[in-house]
Amino acid sequence: MVNVKVHTLEDELCSVEVEAGCTGRQLKEAIEEATNWVELVCTQCLALGVNAIRDDEVVDFNGEETVFVMVTRRPLPAKIFYRPAGEAKETQQKALALAMRRFASSPVVLEVPWHGLVFGTGQEEVKAIYSEQSEHLRQETPGKDMNFEHRALDWETFEICLPWKYVAGVATDDIVAVLALQSTCMLIGDGHSSAAAVLLLKDGRFLAATARIDEASGLVNYGSVIVSATFYADTCEMLFDALPSFAQAMSEPMTRDWLKEYAFEIEEFSHPWSVQVHAVDLYGWTEGWWPSEDSIRLVVGREGLPNMPLMKFRPAFPQSVLKPFCDLRGIRPALQTALHEVLSTCCTKGKGRGKGKDADDAKDQRPFSEAISLFKAKLEAKLSQIALTQEKEVKSLEPYLDKLEQTEPPESIDYDLQTRFETCFHTWETDVVFGLGRTSVEI
Repeated sequence: MVNVKVHTLEDELCSVEVEAGCTGRQLKEAIEEATNWVELVCTQCLALGVNAIRDDEVVDFNGEETVFVMVTRRPLPAKIFYRPAGEAKETQQKALALAMRRFASSPVVLEVPWHGLVFGTGQEEVKAIYSEQSEHLRQETPGKDMNFEHRALDWETFEICLPWKYVAGVATDDIVAVLALQSTCMLIGDGHSSAAAVLLLKDGRFLAATARIDEASGLVNYGSVIVSATFYADTCEMLFDALPSFAQAMSEPMTRDWLKEYAFEIEEFSHPWSVQVHAVDLYGWTEGWWPSEDSIRLVVGREGLPNMPLMKFRPAFPQSVLKPFCDLRGIRPALQTALHEVLSTCCTKGKGRGKGKDADDAKDQRPFSEAISLFKAKLEAKLSQIALTQEKEVKSLEPYLDKLEQTEPPESIDYDLQTRFETCFHTWETDVVFGLGRTSVEI
């Protein structure tokens, strides 16, 4: 055994006992443990005399029983998201240290292609790869500005861009560190986003999460549908044992392979993953946050990286949920036709938006009770030959229309019929798919 006395520029840091044939990596791990997980392996730069100690090389102690090693520190790589909290700090620090042995080179990337933005952790490879993608897109579309602007990723952006409450069932305050993140976001309130992450939580557990986010989805009447898969692990090793392909893909460094044509076979999500489907209103989720026009020009057709490993881990819609959604989509044209006929017959200028600015508009707006009665009659005729095929607790729209009828005085002519009907449809649809009063289901 060799006694290694580790010094900083100021004083002695610690002393560790290691085997004479240990590698630089093993020495760093011993130092990490001796310093109570404060000096992380990934932040240590060691030197023995004038020679740097490399991770993969056997340390040459020259037969000495006691040696002196100098350590300098470099910044925590790629992990700007680290915030220990109160009494749990020591537990979190150990969990972070052990996790960083596997995730030290993992990318933390959130791209917003339609806005020409990529939020990252300052890694030069991130900037280089997106610059290469920009050049490729510029050649495909001559004359267009296809540059991606690289910005540092902070907690505010991390929280605003992705609805973690619905994706993983956690608030951002519960997250201590983001060990790995691959995400592509539309941020337009009407599109598709995807995210995959490995998160360290306050209680020391690890959370693997991946999600497909369908914003402003036609499936649920312009609400949003999130299909997500999550897995909790007590240790980092447990995560790799339970989800080997996912953990490996998330921990590997970003490479030029991400620029290749999409070449993944989608993973099937089963045990130990827990799959959830949420129907929520995400429209306006990004309200108050938009890139400034003077620095970013929107370019239609701008794309992100096609072969991001995330693409392999986007959960598909479970058939048990997709089928009733599809059944409802077959009924929606009848609902929309009936609504259109009522609006054109009973409402101001066929819009059903109340009296408007001109008081004379009110002469064409029929009383609320008349509009509701006409809609019920037209809808009954149109649905008489349509049947809901799924066996669900909710089948009839009648109770929802009865409740809608109570929202305005019968004689009112100042009502927004279209918005009220759309809300009524949305509630009915989600009740049919998820059950009364529910907006989510776990598969």
